[in-house]
Amino acid sequence: MDDFLERRRPPTYMREERDLGYRIEGQSIEMFEIRPHWRDSQKKIEQAVAKMTYVKQKDLWKVFW
Repeated sequence: MDDFLERRRPPTYMREERDLGYRIEGQSIEMFEIRPHWRDSQKKIEQAVAKMTYVKQKDLWKVFW
């Protein structure tokens, strides 16, 4: 996942204004956009982009959003 995301992240100079991240919970991976809050630029907010869940019984990934 690190390699996949690194190829899609914005250039280094833009990452304070917009970046991508992910978290793994159980058998799911959630990707999200990270940007400053519109009222307080010191606070960061996360906006979900996609969620992938591995379905072990079917040996496949389901993509949501």
